[in-house]
Formats: sequence, structure tokens, C-alpha cells
Amino acid sequence: VAQDILMLEDSDEELCTDSSEDEELELELTDSDGDELTMEERLEKAVEAAMGKFNFDFQVDSATEELTKRLDSMADDFAETEKMFCELEDNVDSLRRELYKDHEPVIRELAPLDIKDEEDEEIDIDILPPHGVVERPTPSLGQVVLIASQGQEEDVEWVDANVVGVIGEMFSVKVADGKVHKVRGQEVAYNTAHKVRLPVGTRCVALYREKDQMEMGVYKSAVVAEPPKVLNKNRYL
Repeated sequence: VAQDILMLEDSDEELCTDSSEDEELELELTDSDGDELTMEERLEKAVEAAMGKFNFDFQVDSATEELTKRLDSMADDFAETEKMFCELEDNVDSLRRELYKDHEPVIRELAPLDIKDEEDEEIDIDILPPHGVVERPTPSLGQVVLIASQGQEEDVEWVDANVVGVIGEMFSVKVADGKVHKVRGQEVAYNTAHKVRLPVGTRCVALYREKDQMEMGVYKSAVVAEPPKVLNKNRYL
């Protein structure tokens, strides 16, 4: 075990309680072999010596082994307790069912409920056109078409007109007031429904009206965003 050597250097004057900077106190710690050790190293050596004296590792191993044996010996008791708990739980469930058997709810399967607005009109799937290739034949002379209203830049409406001339991609059409207008192919639309369903992304015109509007609506530019199906009541979106 390390020994403490205390070396004091002071003057030959009498002892006084007042200390000053001239007084020096030096503490030197060495072990029995004379090597200098820090306080942490001395403490570590002392702990190791004490643990070796009491055979600490043997004590820990012995205690662990003893506890393991005791736990193993109680395994059967644990299993028996778990079995008793399960039986008790089954008995409680049985008593509860017996108590409420006269008040059990009657479960019946009802027909699906379809909630819809009065304004919504169901479209029979049988009247929907079949799937197929969308054909775009060039309008012929005398054919009735729809054209974009002239002079409107925003909220364009489409009106009826008769084709009176075709030159390349330009059409001459006559509107209801007798005026003749020249329009491009992009400004002309068929005024009859197609014989096949329009795929998503198709440019078209659609009949538009407000929800509370009673009179006939007007045709406006549109793009097919969703084909007819059950979720949208077999209508285009």
C-alpha cells in the first residue's frame, strides 16, 4: 500500500495563523517502491487489492449461478400460475356471456344506402357509348357545327353554325343572324355526341349550367379529366 510522505518547508519563526505568499507547502505522494503515483492510480490499486482480497469475481459468479438455479426451480410454478390465470379469465368471460345473453344485439345486413341530391340525375350505363377509337372527320358543306363565339376573349361560349365553305383548315360558317365568319379548325366542334367514349385528355365542348339554373345551359370549352364510371354516376368529369 502506498505511503504518504508529507514534507513541510517553513521558516524558523513561531507558528502563526496568518499565512502569506512566503510560506510554501509541498505534498508528495509515493508508493512503497518510491515511484510517484496520482490519486486516481492509488485509488485504483487500492480497489483492486480489496477486490482480490475478498475474491469479488468468485462471489459474483456464485451469486449469479444461485439465482439462475432458483429461477429455474420456479419455472413450473410460473407455468401453473399462468394456467390458473387463463382458466380464471375464461370463467369470467363465460359469466359475462351468460349475464348478457338475453340482451345481445341482433346483427342484420341491410341494403346499401345511396345518398344523392335531388338535382342529380342517374345515367343508365346501358345508354353510354362503347369504348373505341375517336374519329374526327372533316365537317362537310351544309353540316351543322358549333363554333366559338366571335369577339369573346374570356368565358367563350359555343353557338350553332352551318358550314358554307371549306378551304384547307379554314371554315366559312354562317351563324343564326346570317353573318358569315371564317374560323380555324380549332374553333369548330361537332354538335352531335360521339359514338364512342372520349378518353382522358380529349378537347371537347360541354353543356354548362349553374346548379339552380332552370333554362338550357350553354356550351363551353372543356377537357375530359375522368371517364364515366360508377363513382361519378357514369358521367364525364
